[in-house]
Amino acid sequence: MFLSLSNFQCYDCDEFVDDRYEYIIDLKPSAREFNLGDTILLSLNIDSDIELKFSGDIYDNSNQYISYAFKIFELQQGQINVIPARDNFIINGIKGNISLPVSRDFDVNVYGNCSSTQCELETSLTPQKLGLYGIQLDLNYFGDINNECVTLSMSPQGFNDSGANNTDIVEELNIQFLRIEFTNFNMPKTDKRLYLFKVI
Repeated sequence: MFLSLSNFQCYDCDEFVDDRYEYIIDLKPSAREFNLGDTILLSLNIDSDIELKFSGDIYDNSNQYISYAFKIFELQQGQINVIPARDNFIINGIKGNISLPVSRDFDVNVYGNCSSTQCELETSLTPQKLGLYGIQLDLNYFGDINNECVTLSMSPQGFNDSGANNTDIVEELNIQFLRIEFTNFNMPKTDKRLYLFKVI
């Protein structure tokens, strides 16, 4: 009997590293409402020496890959299932690059390389359509992404939004929880990974 091993991989690693960094996104301006044509900035600015959550080790990410990700969605009256809203915004990479996966129309990936001292990424969103919207921070990666022995995740902790998150939208729409693609958010008013706002 012949057994094909073409789909198996064996890595020569002394040890595997699987750890994460919990990132915070600065949102400016901090507002509950925006007008058509306003600019919303989402920024990440951290040292290239990154403290890992589980081990507590410092990982030197100088001149290496850094990224974060988010989903843009629209809320509707009485509907727990949100709808994609990425196409209702002009999205630009101010610092770093962006990718918009064709098959995942909620998603925005922001990526680049750190300098020798800092990791900086910034994205601008310009609303083009009135509505009730939200942004959900998502998982992404950093470090040497070609090293099969190391997996380092960018795990979202939340927004630095100066308390401007417009959680009243949830009550206005009579929604108890949200479902974004395949994930339920049972406490959308307090979940720091979510930022809700109006475009008026």
